Amino acid sequence: MPYKDILKELLDKVEGAVGVGFVASDGETVQLEGQLEDFVHRLHLAYQGILLQTLSRIHENPRNLQVVLSIHQNYAVAIKPLSDGYFLVLTLKKGKNLHLIVRYLEQAAEELNREL
Repeated sequence: MPYKDILKELLDKVEGAVGVGFVASDGETVQLEGQLEDFVHRLHLAYQGILLQTLSRIHENPRNLQVVLSIHQNYAVAIKPLSDGYFLVLTLKKGKNLHLIVRYLEQAAEELNREL
C-alpha cells in the first residue's frame, strides 16, 4: 500500500486529526497529509524529529521509545518511531481520541515498516 494511502487511512480513523507525516531520520518529509499548510506542516515535522532525536539520546536504549505523546493548549502530537530511523507524526485537536491514537499509530507503523 503506498505511503499516501496509509497516511490517509490513519487520518480517516482518528477523529480530530489535522495532519500526519511520514519522515526520514534526517527530518526530510517523505509524505504528508492533512489540513495543515505545507510549509508549516514540514517545519512542524522537522521539529518533532529534533524532539525524538533528543529523547533518544537521553534514554540508554532508544529502542524503548514506543510513542512520544505531547499535549499542548489546543492540540496533541504523537510521534511513533519506525524502522531505519523513520518516524510517523500525528497531529490532532486536543482531547480528541487520545486513547485510540496509540493503536492506530501501531497499525500504520506496521504497514509503513513493511513498505520500507
